[in-house]
Amino acid sequence: IQPEPGIKSGSGLYVTHSLYNHSCAPNTFRHFEGLTMITRAMEPLHPGDQIFTGYGADYSYMPREKRKHKLMEEYFFDCDCPGCANDWPTYEEILKNHIGSITKNKTLVQRLKPYKQRLLNNKYDIEAVREVLCILHSEVKMPCEEILHGVQYLRSFYLGKLHRSR
Repeated sequence: IQPEPGIKSGSGLYVTHSLYNHSCAPNTFRHFEGLTMITRAMEPLHPGDQIFTGYGADYSYMPREKRKHKLMEEYFFDCDCPGCANDWPTYEEILKNHIGSITKNKTLVQRLKPYKQRLLNNKYDIEAVREVLCILHSEVKMPCEEILHGVQYLRSFYLGKLHRSR
């Protein structure tokens, strides 16, 4: 792709990935392994579920008005995903105010204790993180502080930001 002044360029032509619709709260995450684009689920997906990806406007780090402006300017649509429709707070606001935190749900905290122990024993136990995310998605509403922590952890892992040297 040849960049021209004033024109944004992409990283390649990915036919299957171009079929994904946008959400400011995507259920997938894309990254590269060499020249191959990989899409990974960040929450449980079932047959018939729509796959959503982010077009660079994620609710966790960008307030709704900025996201909506960016998407209209770059992709010519008005986003009505759950993050926009419900004006979800950013990650910073969620952390500051413990929005959606499960800490008061003693039953759920107890249910997740074995996973916490697994992760204390091996911080690269990605299957434990996935299992926790499945449980959280079935038990809590978004936005949820702990779900965001899990998703950020998986993204860092897949981007190679978590170094596997022990």
